[in-house]
Amino acid sequence: MKFKCHQYTWEDIRELCRVLSKKIRGAGFKPDAIVAIARGGWVPARILCDFLNIRDLYSVKTEHWGMVATETGEARITHPLNVDFSGKNVLVVDDVADTGETVELVAEHVKSLNAREVKIAVIDFKHTSKFEPDFFANEMKEWKWIVYPWSLREDLRDLIIKIGIKDVKKLKEILEKEYEFFVDENLIEDVLNDEWYEWDW
Repeated sequence: MKFKCHQYTWEDIRELCRVLSKKIRGAGFKPDAIVAIARGGWVPARILCDFLNIRDLYSVKTEHWGMVATETGEARITHPLNVDFSGKNVLVVDDVADTGETVELVAEHVKSLNAREVKIAVIDFKHTSKFEPDFFANEMKEWKWIVYPWSLREDLRDLIIKIGIKDVKKLKEILEKEYEFFVDENLIEDVLNDEWYEWDW
């Protein structure tokens, strides 16, 4: 399956989180705690804690996406919370609402822990999502695979596997032309030479 990518820098993410925090404040929602959806929600959740002056940060582990742009099946929570949120407003944070299943599932889980009010915030809201999050920084009408800076190497490695070659220059050419994925040759070579990863070819 061929698809186009949309890449973010670290500075992009901080700016998008600033936009997100302003929307949350502007709506008058004051979270007492943030629940990050692992793994994609960890970084934006921590940055939002900084912008919104929130100290209580929790994490829920879910599974839905496997190799880049490949769903593993129905969204499910693998590491639930054991917290009583009675009387608290809780903000659930993830990087993206793609199908929307993961954030919706976690929001329901948090509601079951007696939270007073639960809102959902994501950096990117794709129109493929079956519902619209309460807050989002960017709206994507055309589906693309989003490459966040915290998963750059992981996404690059998965794309190299999909392409199935080890020639650095050729890989760079294919990544740019077919996927709109832009990285320098040094990074491609570094990922190919990663001793922690066993290539299957």
